[in-house]
Amino acid sequence: MSGHRPWAEIRRSGTSEAEQHVAAETRIILRENALAKLRQHEPVTQGELAAALGTAQVNIAHTEHEDEPRLSTVRQFVEALGGTLTVQVHIGDETIDVLTRERNICPSAITRRGGQSPRLASRARVR
Repeated sequence: MSGHRPWAEIRRSGTSEAEQHVAAETRIILRENALAKLRQHEPVTQGELAAALGTAQVNIAHTEHEDEPRLSTVRQFVEALGGTLTVQVHIGDETIDVLTRERNICPSAITRRGGQSPRLASRARVR
């Protein structure tokens, strides 16, 4: 196989620093594309969204390209598009909506030790 190297060899030759850089850049592209694609799905221009939010178009462009936008910013963005942002945490049989603080408990969770999560209940028994 002249001029060819196995993938495993090529993979080993990469530095972890280079791999971390590629991974970080990929996350940035995915994030910025997610908000832009969400806006374009409606379809709404950056100017129209900016007007709905009472801000400048350039702020929408910055938000769409931001590495890690604030959750409150994403929430405003989604609500201006007519949507609802939900962020849920699942612990054991319980689901908690982080934004509204609503809790949904599966009936089997009521029978657990004092309503604690299985992880906390097991720690309490060990001590």
